[in-house]
Amino acid sequence: MSSMEEVETEETVTCLHITLYHPCQEEKQVFRSLKFHKRERCRVDDMAKFGRDSNICHYNLMDTRVSRVQFTLPLQQLSLSRLLATIW
Repeated sequence: MSSMEEVETEETVTCLHITLYHPCQEEKQVFRSLKFHKRERCRVDDMAKFGRDSNICHYNLMDTRVSRVQFTLPLQQLSLSRLLATIW
């Protein structure tokens, strides 16, 4: 058996890395409700919603100037059922 046949296979996972910045983060803590460096699994037919409304958005931004739904990221990928995401 060759060395390539002995190597364990690894599942390929699609990852989304997001870097967030706010000039007043230190004083306003806009991102305080986000779980940084924690992997989350999302269904690809869902939309990753960022905004102020915790009933609608999975990722809440704590600033009164933010809309109820500030922005969404479509997670649709061909032939994938899950997406792994980490917020940095």
